[in-house]
Amino acid sequence: MSDLFDLPIQTLIFYCQAERPVHFRFRQDGATLGTTLAGAFGTALVQVGCVRQRGGQPRCLGMTREDFICSNWGNCPFSWLFKPYSLVHRRTLGRPVRLRAPRLEEDVPVQEFVMEVTLWGWRATAAREVVAESIQVMGDNGLNYDRQPVRFRVLNRQDKPSVTFRQETDRFAGYSWQKALLVFETPLLVQSRTTDDKGNSQRRETMAESFHLTSLIGNAAYDLMAWYLEECQPNEAADAPSRHILCRALRQSAEQVLEASIDDWHSHLVPVDLGQRISRSNGRRFPVKGLLGHVEVTGRINELLPWLIVLECLGGGQKRSMGFGTTRLWLR
Repeated sequence: MSDLFDLPIQTLIFYCQAERPVHFRFRQDGATLGTTLAGAFGTALVQVGCVRQRGGQPRCLGMTREDFICSNWGNCPFSWLFKPYSLVHRRTLGRPVRLRAPRLEEDVPVQEFVMEVTLWGWRATAAREVVAESIQVMGDNGLNYDRQPVRFRVLNRQDKPSVTFRQETDRFAGYSWQKALLVFETPLLVQSRTTDDKGNSQRRETMAESFHLTSLIGNAAYDLMAWYLEECQPNEAADAPSRHILCRALRQSAEQVLEASIDDWHSHLVPVDLGQRISRSNGRRFPVKGLLGHVEVTGRINELLPWLIVLECLGGGQKRSMGFGTTRLWLR
């Protein structure tokens, strides 16, 4: 586990100016600022980083996994940054890119704003120039706002120093923290399944009662190990069952630390109805619902720091690739 926390984290700051004042406080049907940024970034990234498209082949975006064959899978920035999928573990990996633009959700429209792009993992941080070029193209394409693209330009860029998960933890470890506050800046999707009288599995709507901090952090730990094995140890634990065992062991370890270190925690989450989205796979509309608010945690916070930082970086819940589950950590 020592090597696991040597994965790097780096934040790129882009100072931007939109062509006209804009804000996303009042969400469009089936969309949030998080989903808008994620979609716009993906469209720009496929223009910049998709090896297939640059070679004149059909681009990856919009292709189903069954039809997807890429001879450059291991070297294509798009496959690692936007559509990471482990052919060994046979699961989708957490996207190592997080986008934030808090000023775009203020009460009044703004024209100048800051976009934070956080990358984690060696491959993502090594592709920072591809990411920066994608942000430029993202501005040229524009953000979808009220069914009209709002273009923006990047005025300046600042790269924060790259640090590891361990260094980020050590930066806060010199203080005796008593409380942690986890704020969900974009809707959290936590869905549970029930079984009907015929034994059929059914997915329940997202409700505050279905939220549990232990499973949220445990899943983040699982995802971190899955990414680490894919990126850093491709020849070790080379089959899916072995990888699953290692990921599950780390998840259980994180959950045990959480249960042993927390004195109490309270969730202040409210359900929000985000309207409907159209599925790319079948063209049908589906409802999107989530939870907004925060969670207060008291106890031996210093022992929890590594996993709280992992959760903030990776996000929580389902559909994180669409911009859901973005988390901000505050310590007191």
